[in-house]
Amino acid sequence: GMAISIATGNSLEALVGAALINAWANGRDTFSSPNTVAKFAVICVVLATPISATMGITTLVIAGYAEWANFANIWLAWWLGDLIGALVVTPVVILWALSDARAFSRTELIKSATVIALGLTRSTAPSRRR
Repeated sequence: GMAISIATGNSLEALVGAALINAWANGRDTFSSPNTVAKFAVICVVLATPISATMGITTLVIAGYAEWANFANIWLAWWLGDLIGALVVTPVVILWALSDARAFSRTELIKSATVIALGLTRSTAPSRRR
C-alpha cells in the first residue's frame, strides 16, 4: 500500500509535468528559448514536484513512519530532492535524446558519466558535523 501510494505520487508528478510542458512550454523544444526554459522551471518548481512530495509525506505520516509535526521539514527535503532531479537531470536527458547520439565520442560520454556520478555521490553523502 505505502509503496504504491508513493509510486503513484511520483508517476503523477511525471505525468502532470510532461502534460504541462507539452501544453505550455513547447514540449520537446522546451530548451530552445529562455521563455520556454523559464516555463519549464516554473512547472517543475510550482506544479509538478509538489505532487510527489505531498503524496509521499502524507503516506509516511498515515503509515506512522513520520509525525505531522515534522511534515513541513520532511516535505521540504523531499521536494528539494525531486526539484534538483527535475532541474538537473531532465534537461540533460532531453537534450541528449534530441541530439545526434553519434556526435558524442566515447571519451565525452565517460567524462560526462564521471561528472554526474561524482555529483550524485557528493549530493547524497551524509554531512559530517564537528
